[in-house]
Amino acid sequence: MHYHLAMEAALIVQEELKNKLYKYVDLREAVETLIKGVDPVIEGIDVRTAAWHIVAEDLYSPVNRPPFNIAHVDGYALMSVDTTGASSRKPAVLRVVEGVNPKEAHKYFIKRGEAVLVETGYPIPMNADAVVRIEGVRRINDEVFIYRELRAGEEVLKAGSDYRAGDLVASKGTLITPAIQKTLIDLGVSSVNVYKPPKVALITVGSEVVSEVTVDYLSKLPNSSMYLVKGILEAHGYKVVFESTIPDEPSEIASSISKALKEAEVVITIGGLSMGPRDYTWTSVVRAFKPRELFRGVKIHPGRTTSGFTYSGRAVINLPGLPQSTLAGLLTVALPTLRYLRGLEPQVKLPYFIVKLSRDEEFRDYTGFYRLRFIEVDDIQGTARVIRGYGTYHLVPIVKSSGLIVVNPSVTLLNANTYVKAFIVPGVHKYPEGELMELNINSQAAKPRSLLL
Repeated sequence: MHYHLAMEAALIVQEELKNKLYKYVDLREAVETLIKGVDPVIEGIDVRTAAWHIVAEDLYSPVNRPPFNIAHVDGYALMSVDTTGASSRKPAVLRVVEGVNPKEAHKYFIKRGEAVLVETGYPIPMNADAVVRIEGVRRINDEVFIYRELRAGEEVLKAGSDYRAGDLVASKGTLITPAIQKTLIDLGVSSVNVYKPPKVALITVGSEVVSEVTVDYLSKLPNSSMYLVKGILEAHGYKVVFESTIPDEPSEIASSISKALKEAEVVITIGGLSMGPRDYTWTSVVRAFKPRELFRGVKIHPGRTTSGFTYSGRAVINLPGLPQSTLAGLLTVALPTLRYLRGLEPQVKLPYFIVKLSRDEEFRDYTGFYRLRFIEVDDIQGTARVIRGYGTYHLVPIVKSSGLIVVNPSVTLLNANTYVKAFIVPGVHKYPEGELMELNINSQAAKPRSLLL
């Protein structure tokens, strides 16, 4: 009897171990596995709340902007032909038409020898083709004296010179910046179809993980990785709507993910993903959700244990617990999936700068993988080197680094003086000072005593 129970227990352990084994897939395959099982959601929203959303359709201007020929300055609208030959010695003298509302000047048909007072941004009379600045003329009673010739179109903004009806304003997949938002409002677009931003749930797995700040590493670990992930997600514009910390218990892992799936389109777990006897994250989800579309491990280092699956139109992404690995899985798998749900290409999109390596850099491990390596820039020399001597547990490379480089599979050596792309992770790195240009408003010839911006 005891023999059979022991055999049954051994088989269970063996099955658990089998489910934990990695079957490393390419990054593209991992992301494609996830996006096959999820779909972006399109919704119509008020344009006044549309900033930082992604446009779900091409947007065209419904009107001309401006709708009429308008004055670029405060002044007098006139027919330019009436100023022919005007000079400081022999000014053109025009009669000022009284009683014309500057906001409705387009209703008046101007005649030869007339001038109409107009305001910046408002229409000019029909048949007028120029505006003279109010400070450039002299007015005496109902006459205005003009001391130079005006050319047709001077200080006039023509109808449709900004946008014409039917012009493309923003194409599908465009981020609605405040500038685009203002443009749509000014064109009278009251609502837009956008991709609904995906909501994210974060679950940290580990019986030793606590919410308090502590250095009692023997029995407690602070839930700091959740703040790292959350901060980076928020820096990219994603909203975390669910947070949970759970022990290494299979039933609680499955239960917490089930709950999170009701709140968010993407559930991200952190930790409990390795081969150890208390690493239950992967085996728990396989047993509870029986996913058809899944991957167990990806060809990146650090972060190779990153796994994931889809369930009922939602994505679950399992990130490893060591901080460098957490970051790598977040950047290469989670963010591309979130981008897809947001209406963007499912790629890793990060700002970068170009920098020269100061020494030979060897990469002998995980040659079949993409390797993410932290670099440090020497601001004086303007060169960079890979930060070495640390494991994926260490935080120093993350905090000390100026950026990340990606070493492609099969590459084992980058020679000194090689130029590389150094990627900047919002929420982790800052832009190098040398890559930014200051807006030099003060001229060297004459500096104002004070400058208010």
